Amino acid sequence: MKKNEHKYQFTAMPVNLTACMDNNCRSMLFTLLQLSSYYADEDGWFFRSNADLQAQSRLSNKMVIAILSTFHRLGILEVKSVGHSKGTIPNKFRLLTDKFSEWEDIRLEDCVKNPQYHVPLDDYKQRGYIPSYLSSEVQQTSPSTHNIENVENADNTENTNNTQNGENTQNEGKKEENIDTYQGTLGEGDEDDNDGTTPAFRYNVNGLLSQLKEADSWHGWEGILTELDQWIVRAPNTDVEYKIKDELATILTERIAWFKRIYQEGFNSDEEGDFYSQLEEWKEYAELGEGAFSYFKKTHRLLPD
Repeated sequence: MKKNEHKYQFTAMPVNLTACMDNNCRSMLFTLLQLSSYYADEDGWFFRSNADLQAQSRLSNKMVIAILSTFHRLGILEVKSVGHSKGTIPNKFRLLTDKFSEWEDIRLEDCVKNPQYHVPLDDYKQRGYIPSYLSSEVQQTSPSTHNIENVENADNTENTNNTQNGENTQNEGKKEENIDTYQGTLGEGDEDDNDGTTPAFRYNVNGLLSQLKEADSWHGWEGILTELDQWIVRAPNTDVEYKIKDELATILTERIAWFKRIYQEGFNSDEEGDFYSQLEEWKEYAELGEGAFSYFKKTHRLLPD
């Protein structure tokens, strides 16, 4: 084998930019670069659901949303929402690799050690957080506009002295609306709908159901269902709870049938055993309560046709 010749696949990473990131951002950047190299069209766009990004990056749902928002704010990622997402859930992406060169003027040692150049992650825990790709007033940043104050703010997301957090703890009446809304905005139009739900509640529940419906991998389902559980227990009445479960059952029935069909046709058949084992595990979860996992109680849904 010739020098510098490799017989394995690899993904080229921008060294300086990567050195300015924390490990979570590095994982997502690698994931996006790898996916882009395989699936991007001639214009650089590729499709991937949020659940797919979670599975491939090994990151949580809220962390994926925050990092996509961070990359969009940096100007290195373009984001679109197509299909059933209704403009809220990103699932189509294009990396702007030309922007990577902006970090090449920084010494590598400074990228690693100087906090001025560290990429600050979006403070997704703040009240009313809106991802940058959903905001019409996003100010994109670059290495020259990063500063220590930004880094300290990003790293101190749970600072109890933070004014906004102080307001949250003092206003118990808003407690339900201030739970982690990974992609929602909670300060706008919180009037109840006829069924007793707030816009924040509907936004998050519909977003999670859409992610579940669009996912082309079942590996991210557990995270989605776990988060959906948190909203089901906060349903304002039983009618809303049953409606969510009915919609969830419809989606899961369709998705499970789809996976059964592709496995029977021989696609990704090596995952078939894992798929049914996972369904059986979720059936055990269902015995613990009546939340999002209760769908899996009926065993006939889990067996191969």
